[in-house]
Amino acid sequence: IYDKNDLEQQKSTYYYPIEVEQELIGAVLSGDWHNCENVLDGIMRENFANRTLSRDDVSELIYVMVVTIKRTFQKINTRSEEVFPDGDFTYVALKLYPSVEQLAANIKDLFRRFCVYVQDKSESAVNRIALEMCEYVKENYNTDLSLADLAERFNLSVNYISRAFKKYTGDNFKDYLNRLRVKKATEILESQRV
Repeated sequence: IYDKNDLEQQKSTYYYPIEVEQELIGAVLSGDWHNCENVLDGIMRENFANRTLSRDDVSELIYVMVVTIKRTFQKINTRSEEVFPDGDFTYVALKLYPSVEQLAANIKDLFRRFCVYVQDKSESAVNRIALEMCEYVKENYNTDLSLADLAERFNLSVNYISRAFKKYTGDNFKDYLNRLRVKKATEILESQRV
């Protein structure tokens, strides 16, 4: 049976369960700032509104948040300088917070910048793949070409290929291919008239 002191001592430790960390990492890896912000708001609310944390508890929370950022760097195989070229995100830098509101804002800013980095990296990868697909289609427009062929060629799913192609060209694959075939046929006919 717990007495009042035991309950108060339990409540004073920081809140950051592994499931929450995993959800946060997942949100960052997908570049989903909205979800990331919701998770961070929950962490901050639970730690700073619902609990009374000692300076040591806050220091430990900062430490585990920094470890989460480092784990995320490892998962995307990148260095901190690529994500945070203009500043230090380390434990020491965060520990110099003037208030818990500023600490929460600094942590949210770090994760927001991380999400933006992941989004930019993802978009450039999609654009690179889509450009390669368009070049392949231009070279092979006169063959029996399908999304499944592109998916096999680029070792990606048909759904991913379809979305990337639409996002990059503004057309779905069939419309793009048909337009390209009509354009090439028109060019051939015009060259034969001369």
